[in-house]
Amino acid sequence: MTRHNPHLKQGASEGHGAADTQPPEAIMNITVSPKTAGQNNDMIVGFAIDLIDAPALTGSEKQIAWASEIRASAIQNAIEIGALRSVMIDGKPLANASFASPAVDAALAQVARGCTSMAAALATKTSAKAWIDATEGGKPSARTIQTIMRG
Repeated sequence: MTRHNPHLKQGASEGHGAADTQPPEAIMNITVSPKTAGQNNDMIVGFAIDLIDAPALTGSEKQIAWASEIRASAIQNAIEIGALRSVMIDGKPLANASFASPAVDAALAQVARGCTSMAAALATKTSAKAWIDATEGGKPSARTIQTIMRG
C-alpha cells in the first residue's frame, strides 16, 4: 500500500552549467510516497518514487532509453537506502518506523528536503552516456548518483 504524505512532494531548483546541462529554467521534481505494510498498514517499508519534469536526456535513442531506466532506478535506490537506513525516528531507522509515531512527519519532511537537493543536483545531468558510464558496468545504485554528481 502506498500512502500519500504532503511533506514528500518536493521539487528541484534551477540548474545551469556545462554542455550536458539543461537551461536554467529546467526544474525536476522527485515525488515520494511511503509504501506501508504491517497488520494495520502502518509500517514504512519503502517508497514509491516518481520523476516529474525530468530533463530530457541527450544521446542516441538506445542510450536515452537505457539511461532513463538507470536514472529512475538509481534515484529509487538512493532514496530507499538514504531514507530507510539513515533517517532516524526515536533512535530507530525509518525502515522500522510506524505512522503511529509523532516523529514520522518530521522524518518524512527530512526525506523530502533530501529529494529536493538531489533533484536540483540531478536536473542538470542530461548526458545519457554519463548516466550509463556512472553505473561502472554494474546495476544502478546510490553509488551511481554519487558518480553522476561528481562528473
